[in-house]
Amino acid sequence: MPATAQDLEGLRTEDVVRVEVLDYPDDPRFRSMPYVVNFIMQHYEWGGYTKVSADGKTLADDRVSANAYSKFAYKKVFFDANVGADWTHLGRCPAMQSQTFRDVDYDGQGYDELIRSSKGGKDYLQRTNSQWASVRASYDSEHSYVQHTLSFGRDATPLMTGISDVAFSASCLPGASARSRDSYQSLYPSIRGYYFFTLPKGNSIMASWAFVYGATKRSSSYQLADLERIVNDNDEKVYSPTAQFQYSKKFAYGNTFRTTLMTYNSVYDTEYAGSYDGRQKLLSSENMLFLEYMQYWNFGLSLYSRVGASYVIGRVNGVNTLEQWNPRLGLQLQYKINDNHSASLEGWWGNSHPQASTSNDAMVQTNELMWLQGNPDLRNTIFASAKASYTFIPNNASSG
Repeated sequence: MPATAQDLEGLRTEDVVRVEVLDYPDDPRFRSMPYVVNFIMQHYEWGGYTKVSADGKTLADDRVSANAYSKFAYKKVFFDANVGADWTHLGRCPAMQSQTFRDVDYDGQGYDELIRSSKGGKDYLQRTNSQWASVRASYDSEHSYVQHTLSFGRDATPLMTGISDVAFSASCLPGASARSRDSYQSLYPSIRGYYFFTLPKGNSIMASWAFVYGATKRSSSYQLADLERIVNDNDEKVYSPTAQFQYSKKFAYGNTFRTTLMTYNSVYDTEYAGSYDGRQKLLSSENMLFLEYMQYWNFGLSLYSRVGASYVIGRVNGVNTLEQWNPRLGLQLQYKINDNHSASLEGWWGNSHPQASTSNDAMVQTNELMWLQGNPDLRNTIFASAKASYTFIPNNASSG
């Protein structure tokens, strides 16, 4: 089953039978991941354990965290729950920044070049805290695995404030101190399902789905000397449904065929107030279909190949700004010469679609010289890559 960060935090090292490091594994439970660290654990017939941990640090910053993980198993059914929290207090954050603006019109005066320099960290204070909890129920039999998870998380920065010394290369603005103040809170409940079934004659089916809801509130203010204070507030709701389906067929002589269908979607609804007053509704969606073929030969050569397509949709305030198909291709050859030597060759062709935040056309002022706005006309970024590698692991003569 896929491991979460909480699984790794809560596992008992005594229960780890062994750890495997795998390259392009053909087992469909690994979800076509190219590289896998696989923890093989002791199976509980019944019973379980509870693990509580806490840690803290100071000097650079003050931080305290605590986590509790509990697991209980009975035959083919097991439950686990996790709850945790952390708190951070940061009183020092020195920072320097220089920004160059060209062809600037300010207060009726034009400037070919204007440099803004800031040195921050005075009277800096940041307080953050987060809490999380999850409960999971799983059923594991010889030919099936079913898992459902319900979780909740909260991240918050109740206060982040500081003073910066700001200077300009021209006299259009006064060199003076600027004060900033920010606060933030995000709530994100989620529900997930994961299913794996082995079928006769080397067939298997895997399916998963998730729905995450996010509610975020942000508030910020910035003021240079006696200039008008710049305020930005927003209240955002995010709905993120995802799903994946995979069919795998294992043939004789080390042949494996897989087909995978995936969909990732995020719907944003954001209310702005302050330097920009308005509402933004965004959609970011990517849907992919892959066909994969793997071949393993007894003399140490392995092949992984993938062909597929990606269909991306972007929508800003009810208008489709992006609808684009792109091919996805991949090939990886690996040759294990012996226990000490191996070589690999791989090549990929794919795309990366613009995130919803980069398509947002809200114009938000951040300081006395800068406004930020996304670009709804962005298209997919196409990339191609190739890599050759050789690995040598020398014998350790002193090992037992």
